[in-house]
Amino acid sequence: MSPMHKLLFGFVLAGSLQAQTPQWIQSPLNNRFYALLPAMTWAQGEQAAVAAGGHLATVRNAAEHVWLVQTFGVGAAQDTRYWIGFTDEVAEGSWQWISGEPVTYTNWGLWEPDNAGGNQDYGALWLIPNSYGGGWRWSDDYSTSVLPSIVEVALLPPVGSYATFGSGCMGQGLIPALDGVAGEPPRIGATTRMRVTNLPTQVTIPIFVLGLSNTFASGATYALPFDLGVLGWPGCSQLVSTESTNFTITTTGQAEYTLAVPLSYTLPGFVFYAQAFVLYTPTVVAVSNGLIGTVGY
Repeated sequence: MSPMHKLLFGFVLAGSLQAQTPQWIQSPLNNRFYALLPAMTWAQGEQAAVAAGGHLATVRNAAEHVWLVQTFGVGAAQDTRYWIGFTDEVAEGSWQWISGEPVTYTNWGLWEPDNAGGNQDYGALWLIPNSYGGGWRWSDDYSTSVLPSIVEVALLPPVGSYATFGSGCMGQGLIPALDGVAGEPPRIGATTRMRVTNLPTQVTIPIFVLGLSNTFASGATYALPFDLGVLGWPGCSQLVSTESTNFTITTTGQAEYTLAVPLSYTLPGFVFYAQAFVLYTPTVVAVSNGLIGTVGY
């Protein structure tokens, strides 16, 4: 199942993911932002860094090396390793920063880089065991090694956002209004809520519709917005495709839908769409405006 469908159908445990949402820390040395991402391969770490708008960390001098150690290495066990953006994958023995910056500083451990097995092409910050001298230095490692990744960006990645579009239609004198809950943008590894308000304080059944498009219905069978007057709902329009639906029952004049966003580093920048259809009685329907959600960090 694709990350999109995991997002739409909520096949994640949001509570366990919340604590893993990346925390960005600004370095006083260069004003850049850094985060430690969970264990993955070097290539996956770089992909996640690019998605955030940067690269795996570049270490330009001894002060930056020390700051990274003090920021991310406190309490680490011996032989802990973190990916940084150093690689000689293009030309063996010619180590370069994946960011393209010049190499102005190195801090290899004893006998490193040793290219063990002939294919250790990726650099890591390494807490050397005491038997090898101890301290934080650098090592080379394999492409298949799975290590936490230190990511560096010049600007904080967007935390996600909601934006309304289109208009709803009236039912029993009220037009439902759909929006995101303030302070809860869609972020990887977190939960976000959408809320439909302006409902009558009687039994209503809001149906939250989530989709991949606001230009074509599911399967691209017809264009959106689609005039629902043909169904006997004059003035109402379908604004989003219907990849996922979820209903609730309320008497409070509002209702919420909680969406758990997977901790997937391919999701930042992903856009989804939502709309609420509200049933008042078997014959009365009202439709909300549309909502655009953009996933961020």
